[in-house]
Amino acid sequence: MDELTSLNFNLEEWQSLQADHQRLSHSASLQAAAEYSIDLLSEGDTALLGQLQIGLTRLRQALDYDAQLQSPYQLLESAAVQLQEGIHELKQYQKRLDLDPQRLQDIEERIAAVHAMARKYRCDIESLPAQLQSVHDRLQVLCGEFSGEDLIEAEASARQHYEAVAQQLTLSRAGAAQSLAKQVTQSIQNLAMAGGIFVINLIPVDQGNTNGFEQIEFQVSPHKDTPARSLTKVASGGELSRISLAIQVITSKVSRVPTLIFDEVDAGIGGRVAEMVGTLLKQLGSTHQILCITHLPQVAAMGDHHWLITKINDMKHTQGISSHIQDLNQQERIEEIARMLGGATITSITQQHAAEMLQKANSIN
Repeated sequence: MDELTSLNFNLEEWQSLQADHQRLSHSASLQAAAEYSIDLLSEGDTALLGQLQIGLTRLRQALDYDAQLQSPYQLLESAAVQLQEGIHELKQYQKRLDLDPQRLQDIEERIAAVHAMARKYRCDIESLPAQLQSVHDRLQVLCGEFSGEDLIEAEASARQHYEAVAQQLTLSRAGAAQSLAKQVTQSIQNLAMAGGIFVINLIPVDQGNTNGFEQIEFQVSPHKDTPARSLTKVASGGELSRISLAIQVITSKVSRVPTLIFDEVDAGIGGRVAEMVGTLLKQLGSTHQILCITHLPQVAAMGDHHWLITKINDMKHTQGISSHIQDLNQQERIEEIARMLGGATITSITQQHAAEMLQKANSIN
């Protein structure tokens, strides 16, 4: 508002500026036109006014012989009077004509300033007064009845309140981070990450932000004597999934996310660890909807439902391959888990083992 006010712009001035600029930028041509016309009409050897006056003198003498010349004589006499007035106006115009180059420069600078302000606020030049009024009205809405000093005081009070709440949050975070990190560390060491240490780092933010005085970074150390680094830089995809699983299980009581998807959380593990992963997923499934993509029978057996996904050649499909999803019944689950256990050759013993795995999974609460 200060910028637009200091410009002191109005439409009447803009029209005047344009007219003055048009005149001053062509002042030499205007001066030459006026001088040429005056010379042609009154000051040259064959000036039109002098010739007309000679003609009027001859006609005035001829009136004594024929009264019918009276009408054209009067018309020409009137024309002579108007011609004299026109010549007088031209001489006055010539005197008023401004040839000051400094005045032209001042006008051009003023026009440039107006154009610059219109570009800055992305509006037409004619809309600048409306823009000023709009900014003024908006400022009135923002400030209401408060002065600048009132707003500064209100900002300081809000900052003080923010800092008090943020400091409380920092203290709560410090305690929660230590507790959660300890629990996650214990959990991941049972998920094929023996010796791994999970760390929650609170990174200070100088002025704070909407989340408080710190940013949260999850870090992991693969081994006890290895410094912890950002989780996204040192953990593999499977490790990320298992760490995520451990966090979700531990925080499931307060989590508000209804559905969790784990993509090959069992990558790089097997045997007892795979069974523990499956047990954790089943435990988490008691409070959340869990979708897990897996190639391990120990994990698949823990699910309440089992979907078999296969890819088949399909020339009708644009890419030549389509995916098929089958919801397996109990017998089909036994056969599929047996296949996952035994590969291409499935024996009765393998099927019996698969049935036992499903029975054991059903007994886990």
